[in-house]
Amino acid sequence: RSTLYGRIPVITLDKEVMASLSGKLQIFFYLHECAHHALGHMFAPQPESENEADCWSIKTGRDQSYFNKADVEAFGPRLSASPGTKFGHLPGPERLVLLLQCFDGE
Repeated sequence: RSTLYGRIPVITLDKEVMASLSGKLQIFFYLHECAHHALGHMFAPQPESENEADCWSIKTGRDQSYFNKADVEAFGPRLSASPGTKFGHLPGPERLVLLLQCFDGE
């Protein structure tokens, strides 16, 4: 979760949830939270903020060689059970499609 304490950006991670994820998914979710800060979502969240954070995370992970396309495709089984959230996260299968589109984009 990304939050602000005063003007200080903070990311809080659930240790149990993170321990249940592969290393590549841990990086993806961490970068996703970083994206909220980097893209200014903490000050002006929009309906597309979660999708933007997903794309930023995937592109940053790709560009920094944290993961390749096969790694992102491997997120599918873990994401597939997710129904999405009221905060704007897409349901798992749709989210994976978005992640792969972002990976292939510029």
